[in-house]
Amino acid sequence: MASFDGSAFAHLPAAIRAHVPELADGWGDERHSDCAHCPMVATPPDTPRDWAFSPETRCCTAHPNVANFLLGRALERGEPGRSVISARMRDPAGVSARGIFWPAEYERRYRDLIEDGGGYGNEVSMRCPYWVGGEHSCGIWRDRNSMCRSWYCKHEHGKLGGISWQRADALATALELRLADLLIARGAPPSHAPAVEDWIAWFTWCAREVDGLTPQDVAPLVTRDLVELRGELVQLKRTRARRTLPELVRPAITDIALVGDDVLISGYSTFDGLRVPKTLFALLARLDGETPWREALAAARAELRDPPWLDEALVRELYRVGAVRAVGETDS
Repeated sequence: MASFDGSAFAHLPAAIRAHVPELADGWGDERHSDCAHCPMVATPPDTPRDWAFSPETRCCTAHPNVANFLLGRALERGEPGRSVISARMRDPAGVSARGIFWPAEYERRYRDLIEDGGGYGNEVSMRCPYWVGGEHSCGIWRDRNSMCRSWYCKHEHGKLGGISWQRADALATALELRLADLLIARGAPPSHAPAVEDWIAWFTWCAREVDGLTPQDVAPLVTRDLVELRGELVQLKRTRARRTLPELVRPAITDIALVGDDVLISGYSTFDGLRVPKTLFALLARLDGETPWREALAAARAELRDPPWLDEALVRELYRVGAVRAVGETDS
């Protein structure tokens, strides 16, 4: 039986999920990206900042936009969500009937410090207001939005997996916001400088109301643009399932850093790079797009006297992270 557990759509009400049944399974298989044991924190101390996260931030250096019904669920669930949401609402910037969104000033600082400054995963001043530390670090983990549910530092299917999650986020976010607007139309949101208690009552009402919606209630929200996006996601899912390591590959390294006797290399993202001995170049030099990779691997192993780390599993990892790619494959 299809299940939405662990997917980018698990937090959406059943009425919405009824419209996207084919997106139930296959969205929770990111074994390389274990949030409870953050792989970007569990790195050697000499790892460069661009290749690792601070344990004081992990990937939580962004203010999520959380829809009204998700806030209500977290509030009803109790602690620690109730405390962190209440604390955030003491600053009215970004708080509205639709939910709690990042304030304009925060957005400006995000552009400066994260996008332009390269501080993602390390800039403590930009840490999420719902951060509590611990296993998942998140005070609203079970009710977090699609952006947080679909962001992974590493992907089982490499760049293709990353693209799939981006599109899943786009679809789920659109549905979150449309649901939030529907609830505003059906309810009576507070006005006239609401107090924190007023917002708590409103968000709690939204949480209860959204779970009573029927597929017919939400059908107008699933417009043609979202149907097309759903179709794109289904196709991406099928493409991922068919993707296999081709016989002929060549290096496609986009970032590299030397760390002692090792080298850090990546293809589609430094967050999903590999740390290997520098002697890996004995293999990479042989992956010329004409020599089958198994032949190149055997020759490199013979030259390096059969090191245990240089094996078929490593070649598959090189392909997964995009450090090698099929002949003729492009970035598109």
